[in-house]
Amino acid sequence: MENSWPAASQFIIFVEGGLVNNPADPGKITNYGISQRSYPDVDIANLTVDSALDIYRRDYWLKNSCDQLPYPLDILVFDTAVNNGASEAIKFLQRTGGITDDGVMGDQTKQAAVNIAQRPHLAIVTYLSYREKFYADLEVSNPTEAQFERGWLMRALRLLRFLLTGELE
Repeated sequence: MENSWPAASQFIIFVEGGLVNNPADPGKITNYGISQRSYPDVDIANLTVDSALDIYRRDYWLKNSCDQLPYPLDILVFDTAVNNGASEAIKFLQRTGGITDDGVMGDQTKQAAVNIAQRPHLAIVTYLSYREKFYADLEVSNPTEAQFERGWLMRALRLLRFLLTGELE
């Protein structure tokens, strides 16, 4: 839902943090989670929070129809699209709704989201279980990613806490 954007933006800036230049990160230098690899024409080192949020809103929130999804699925899909890619975020939503997981946000997926949101706690836990399985499978298929798995799992737990309590730690 559109009224969830302030909470979603608060969470994303919290989990992504500021300027990072980890040599092991294939995204290269990042600031507020915006990577030089994905945005080669952006001055990442001098990126502001507002500019980062403009990118997140345009390329993740709106592009993935999060503004049309019910809470808490809007924030789940948004954060997952940022962390794992849009297709995976939508597939996790589709699996949670028990429909074909083609990774496309169509009318059937949006309707499934409405149905899923009737039981928000179950939706959150089910959705995040697909995300956690994705991390485990990624570690097996790409062992160099293993160093990031703990951080990804902590991110999922922070998201769970945020959705259930509204608190950032």
